[in-house]
Amino acid sequence: MKVNAKGVQIYQCDKNSNGSGMMKYDHVGVKAKLYSPYGNGKYISVGHHYFLSHPLAQGAQPTFSFSMLEGDPVSAIPQSTVTVNTIGTKKVNDQEDIDDLLLKAVSHSGYGGSSDVSYVQRRHSKGGVPPSSCEEIGKKILVPYTAQYLFWSQDQSFTQAGIPSEISTDSDNLSPPSGFYAEGYQHYRFNGSSWINFNATSFLYTSPRGNK
Repeated sequence: MKVNAKGVQIYQCDKNSNGSGMMKYDHVGVKAKLYSPYGNGKYISVGHHYFLSHPLAQGAQPTFSFSMLEGDPVSAIPQSTVTVNTIGTKKVNDQEDIDDLLLKAVSHSGYGGSSDVSYVQRRHSKGGVPPSSCEEIGKKILVPYTAQYLFWSQDQSFTQAGIPSEISTDSDNLSPPSGFYAEGYQHYRFNGSSWINFNATSFLYTSPRGNK
């Protein structure tokens, strides 16, 4: 899924953490509308991009919500949302444009366009960069920007052909009835000469960091 965004990046003036005594703008949010092309160079409104007022347990705030009725600007109930964390950045050539980003889904709600999203990619950004310094602590500014967001779903097919031979079943006609992604811990105990795996605790997800 691919959408275009138009809105503002939100910054707040604060002390620089490098101890210089200078002040700079910290990124504190975003407010943008999401649009999808529907032919003849026209675009239809499909949702919003914003920060949660309170971070999730994983520290995530950036959220994408998609409308209950595509193209309905007054739809108050989002059909689906996905909240993400930044896991990668890439500098762009123009210093007036914000970085490209790779974001990982950490929470989903609803059933719709974003319910199976695993990763989000921001690219082709224009604008969104704040001034290099500021003078009034607490002052917020809104910097206009546009960008393109790509929503990726990780392959959720679990086929016999994709299973290593050492752990596959004897029959090619057998395949798992369902598959899940796991995230957690393997537990090991040292016996004096080597580490022995004795337990595992994990959450199971239908998509990476998605619905448990």
